Formats: sequence, structure tokens, C-alpha cells
Amino acid sequence: MAEKVIHYEDNIFFLHLQVKTLKDGIKLDLNAGFFIQKIIQDIFFYANTIDHIYRKLKSNPHLLKRSDYLKNMERLKKNFNGVIDDILSKRSPLSQSFESYADRLLTIARKQEDDVFEIKAILKKNKGEKYDQESIVSAEEFKYLMAQEEENS
Repeated sequence: MAEKVIHYEDNIFFLHLQVKTLKDGIKLDLNAGFFIQKIIQDIFFYANTIDHIYRKLKSNPHLLKRSDYLKNMERLKKNFNGVIDDILSKRSPLSQSFESYADRLLTIARKQEDDVFEIKAILKKNKGEKYDQESIVSAEEFKYLMAQEEENS
């Protein structure tokens, strides 16, 4: 059975929207009794989903537009980490209600930071490889054009 195609662009975009909504939501003075469980479930869900998509993306070096997806993933991870940082740094009216989850949130935040560092390294490595590949293609194109020019003369 073939594996389902992952639509990285749409998935990452959707997660960006959800994280932005979460970031805006935790700034509100909400009734903790109504919303803490939902917010913490969302955070854990986003952490798992972002990690799953990132692992798939990282394991497929031949994916078209991979560098673009990695850049978007890096931005998503930074934004998601911003939400967690707002909670842990007590910049949210709800921060006190998350104290029992502080260790797990800190673990998630560190994982996001590690992944951002790793993405930067992958992109830096890919940039060098991409340059080499472009040079090869350009040389081949040049030979092709020269051969055509010789045939026309």
C-alpha cells in the first residue's frame, strides 16, 4: 500500500494559523476552568503534529521545494515556541493555570529550539549543494546551447 501524499505547504500553513490563534487566545483574560484543558490539549496536539511533519520532511531530502517547506517549518516552530514562552514567562493571564504542565511545556520548547537549529544546518548544507547542482546544470545547458549553435552555423 502506497503512503499517502503529505501536502506540506497546506499542513504547515494550517498549523501557522492555529498557532497564531492560540497565541492571540492566551492573551485574553479567559476563564481558566473552561479553557485550560482545551488549550493544553491543543499545545500537545500541535507539538506532536509539527514533530511528525518535520520528521517526514527531514527524512525526504529529494522532495521538491523541500527548502521552502523547511523555511516555513522553521518559522512555524519559532512561532509555536513563542506561545510556549509566553506561557512559561507568565506573559499570559492564564499562565498560572499552566504551572502543572511547566515541565512538559519546557521539554516541548527545547525540542522546538533544537529542531530550529537543525533546520538552519540543513538549509545551510542544502544551499551549498544547490549551488553545485546549479553549476552542473548550467554547464550542461551551456554545452547544449553551444552544440545547437554549431549545428546552425
